[in-house]
Amino acid sequence: MLQSLRIRNLALLEEVSLDFEAGFTAVTGETGAGKSILLGALSLLAGERADKSVIRQGATACEVEAALYFEDPTQIAGVLGALELPPCEEGLLIIKRSLAREKAPKITINGSLATLSALQRLGEHWVDFHGPSEPRRLLKES
Repeated sequence: MLQSLRIRNLALLEEVSLDFEAGFTAVTGETGAGKSILLGALSLLAGERADKSVIRQGATACEVEAALYFEDPTQIAGVLGALELPPCEEGLLIIKRSLAREKAPKITINGSLATLSALQRLGEHWVDFHGPSEPRRLLKES
């Protein structure tokens, strides 16, 4: 379960921190309210490729960080172990991704440096996006 999300200098957002309660969460709002930016932040944390154009104009870097809670962390612990990453403490997985204009991107998982492919592999276990482009995904064999 997504417990908290922090976004800094992504697209039009300067900084926002959100805490989520257990159960279903719906995000609604007018056009331009930032719903797509929230989804974009989650996509970045799930390992979507990104270029530096997502960095807010005038900022030197953007950063997205999330805390995910797993009541039963057995499955995610297996993935973390296979990736040689630190285990969750008390079921909490901390993911952070930074993109800088002048530096290489940086990804940390539970405090350790990680690769984009590790982020993608973990993303398969905590998020599933459904939206207008869903029929396109049906064409993929996997």
